[in-house]
Amino acid sequence: MKGFALGHRGLGATMTLALLALATAVAFAGYSRMYPRWWEAAISLAVLSGVFPMILAVNTRIVPVFSRRDWVSPPLVQLMVICALTGGWLVFGGRIEDQKAAIVAGSAVSLAAGALFLVNLGQLFRGKPVRPGPPLPFPEQAVVDRLAIGFTRLAGLWLLVGLTIGLVVSVHTPSTGRWELVWAHAMLVGFAFSMASGVTYHVLPRWTSGRWRSIGALKLHFYVTLVALPLMVLA
Repeated sequence: MKGFALGHRGLGATMTLALLALATAVAFAGYSRMYPRWWEAAISLAVLSGVFPMILAVNTRIVPVFSRRDWVSPPLVQLMVICALTGGWLVFGGRIEDQKAAIVAGSAVSLAAGALFLVNLGQLFRGKPVRPGPPLPFPEQAVVDRLAIGFTRLAGLWLLVGLTIGLVVSVHTPSTGRWELVWAHAMLVGFAFSMASGVTYHVLPRWTSGRWRSIGALKLHFYVTLVALPLMVLA
């Protein structure tokens, strides 16, 4: 189906390969005390080829439904997922073998996946809706859906920031600052947590038929994330 781009087999393969990356990362992290270089290798693999493509795969299904639009170019969506799955393994291999060229190449491929994600979203939202959206379970869910869209936009911004930092520091790491922590916070809190928040706020009331008790608390969550995360990264 054009709207979903990946198809059932593609989605299943993506999730399986992402879980394989996470399992491999856990296995190598377990030996990082004997081989310290393996720790950063494992973290890179878990984030770039585990968490990142898993979130992209979910979004290939969720975004068309709630945007009421279809992906404009399924091949670009598929290329996005392939780059996300590949980039982390290149960085992982480069860190295990201490090969800077592989780390730089993998970081560049991951950044390409992030750029393709934004391009695909841009193409999709420029189009006109082609179907009705999922019904509102309660009237106030319209406000929550707008907050969820805000979290998705925030996630896209932090994804680009995190992947760009990863590429830059793979070429040259400044002598001051904890850049591995800056990268980790941008990718895990900025991208993964914000994206998960947006998806949760969209789907949870529709799946559970439960009402949010406080819309104000959801708004507070968004604004705290908007302000606190940049301060954390700068610190």
